[in-house]
Amino acid sequence: MAVTFPKVSTASLAYVCRYVSLLLAGCLPFLVPLDPVRNIDLQGLLLLVSGSFAWCAVLLHYRKTLRLTNRLSQVLLAIFAVACLVSFLANPHYGYDFFGAPYIRLGSAGLLACIGIGLLTKTVPLKQLLVYLYGIILGLAAISVPYNLGRLHSLSRIGGVFAQADIMACFVGCGLLIGLGLLLRYKRQRPYILAGQLFLGILLLLTQTRAVLLLVIGLYILWELQTWGKAGMKRIVICLFTSVLLLGILHYIAPGRLTSASYADQSVRYRLSLQNYALKASRQKPLWGYGPGNLADALRCPSLPAGPLQTTCHQGYFFNSSHDIFIDRVLAIGWIGGVSYLTIVLLALYTGLRSHKPEIRIMGYAALLITCYYLTNVTSLTLELLLWVLLVQCLAAAA
Repeated sequence: MAVTFPKVSTASLAYVCRYVSLLLAGCLPFLVPLDPVRNIDLQGLLLLVSGSFAWCAVLLHYRKTLRLTNRLSQVLLAIFAVACLVSFLANPHYGYDFFGAPYIRLGSAGLLACIGIGLLTKTVPLKQLLVYLYGIILGLAAISVPYNLGRLHSLSRIGGVFAQADIMACFVGCGLLIGLGLLLRYKRQRPYILAGQLFLGILLLLTQTRAVLLLVIGLYILWELQTWGKAGMKRIVICLFTSVLLLGILHYIAPGRLTSASYADQSVRYRLSLQNYALKASRQKPLWGYGPGNLADALRCPSLPAGPLQTTCHQGYFFNSSHDIFIDRVLAIGWIGGVSYLTIVLLALYTGLRSHKPEIRIMGYAALLITCYYLTNVTSLTLELLLWVLLVQCLAAAA
């Protein structure tokens, strides 16, 4: 007797892949049961699994995913994807280039997975996606407090589940901006959203990340001006007064990196010096770069003669980032891929910030925050994934 199996339609298979991918992607940032290094490894593996399901869903139903972006963005995405693959094949360290270096685990496969998941999130209604993103960020912020207290017994310069205060600050800052969009949309839930905003604001201060704090204040002012015009001036004045008051209190209670002008000056000089050497290193492999997992080869200590950088090297550390992610992409996959990445980001920001839809515009603001942050600091696979989700929403607005 022959055994027959029920036929499965392409749409049904795409739906299952979509559901599994988005579920795994939503759980990914919360996968922190072990020490930071093993947590990152677990997240890296889950990203690849989620990305595989995402690309299956995208390819099975490409008309509702790939074709939601305009032709220029499709070409740029294709160039970036090909550059990632060429860099992977052209460099000898296949393991690192595929999975990514330790502490980051964002190799060529991870970057492609982020694109696939980002494309797939376009199938989620905008309003629903904003609520999901805000809920995820609030959840990560909430568990970061006991996580930090349990591991480090302190909330000073809190890094939480991200194990890095700057990355946590960027996530929290995105949550604060998305919260502005939700306040505009959900009037009945405003007390709860305001409570969430207050909590995120306190955590942002605890991270002591100057750049993100100033960016959030600046973007809040721009949002008010764009949304309300002169009618928003009262809220802007209150925001500025509160910000100055809080910074003044922090300066007298706990003077340090957050309000120290000399520390900020040293930090800027340090980063600019590192980025200068990184650009020089990019000239040695301009076509396919050093590979997504081999930035430490491009930024070897002997090639960084500046005094402050050598001090870091003598302390036993090494560099796997130039503290500018756009330069990192050029180092990793070459100038063609790196420039295509930057162009994708700029095109998405241009489209998102000009949109008449508040949901798209607030995603553009959150993407702008990450973009500005990327000019000064390191990233993680969770932050890169969030950026691609935001970029795709903005790019699709121009479709």
